[in-house]
Amino acid sequence: MINPIMKLAAIALTGTTVAASTAVAQVKLPPTVTMTAYDTGTSGFNITVAIGKMMKDKYGTDARVLPAGNDVARLQPLRLNRATISAMGAGVYFAQEGVFEFAAREWGPQAVQITLSSVDCNGLSLAVAGDAGAKTFAELKGKRVGFVVGSPALNQNALTMLAFAGLTTKDVKIVEFASNNAMWKGAVNNDVDALFGSTIAGPAKELQTSPRGIVWPSLPHSDKAGWERVRKVGPYFTEHNASCGAGEFAKDRPIQMGTYPYPIYTVYGSQPEDEVYVLTKALIDGYDGYKDNAPGASGLAVKAQTRNWAVPAHKGAVKALREAGAWNDDQEKHNNALLKRQEILIAAWGDFNKASPSSDPAKFVEEWMNARKAALAKAGMVNTFE
Repeated sequence: MINPIMKLAAIALTGTTVAASTAVAQVKLPPTVTMTAYDTGTSGFNITVAIGKMMKDKYGTDARVLPAGNDVARLQPLRLNRATISAMGAGVYFAQEGVFEFAAREWGPQAVQITLSSVDCNGLSLAVAGDAGAKTFAELKGKRVGFVVGSPALNQNALTMLAFAGLTTKDVKIVEFASNNAMWKGAVNNDVDALFGSTIAGPAKELQTSPRGIVWPSLPHSDKAGWERVRKVGPYFTEHNASCGAGEFAKDRPIQMGTYPYPIYTVYGSQPEDEVYVLTKALIDGYDGYKDNAPGASGLAVKAQTRNWAVPAHKGAVKALREAGAWNDDQEKHNNALLKRQEILIAAWGDFNKASPSSDPAKFVEEWMNARKAALAKAGMVNTFE
């Protein structure tokens, strides 16, 4: 198990406090808010920094952003009450489900819930070095594909993209890196040929301007069989037309790709409703103060929120979304079903650990996945991880 807080670095955001207005008085943030995000330079980190600056300028709150190279590292400070909110990716779904790194004895299913998330002009896919000779996913056969140790979201997402062409780990050469940024540096240094990320990530621009260049293979939406394979591995992906980022993008010439909300601003269900309500309302009311300050930030618009996704919204966030006219009865029904799913998984984890599971880590995970499958089946719920 990797040290979950390895290489965390605190970055304090500074700014000048402005006089409170009538709008500001509606939101009273604490003096300090600590947030976690992916490594420096990533789109999630940059958006979180932009939000932190808004919090300082609009509400007088000092925001600290803790960059972390993998999912467990981002979630651990939140779990230990050392952070208030985390800019997660698909890892929030894996944490809820108790799979991959979250199937370990130290974790299990987590009661993670969301506030706001972003879907913008960017896509999420495998970037391929321009000199690798692969312009389609099928042509990645035999190529080097990057994985990040302790980051199941990145790794599963890479496998999801390979699945579009019917490829698996047996068809490529997996190269492991210690962090997301290290993986992108590896692409520039010709240590890997393809790696998962956002089209607007800072490191993607670095790869584009390097001698290797960058290519984003298309996932044609008309390829129904390819998309069926995608959803079997990454059920949280949806079709998307990407029109911005590092590479040959244009609004009038989008590339057919896939996406899911990122960043997904995540809290724990145990956090007080009022606290999460204020945080969410600050993100909504302060939107104009950060939407243009980082690529992808405009996707956090309250009216653009992804509805009925795979992880429930926190009741404090629901209150803020309802006030903003961005919540309906259908969402409420879906959200309640997801909250019930979390209860089923967490109860199954508790029962499983009471039954004296194996002390061997690999056997422990195998036994848990069987128990998890049985619990979901008994509840009549879908199991997307066999």
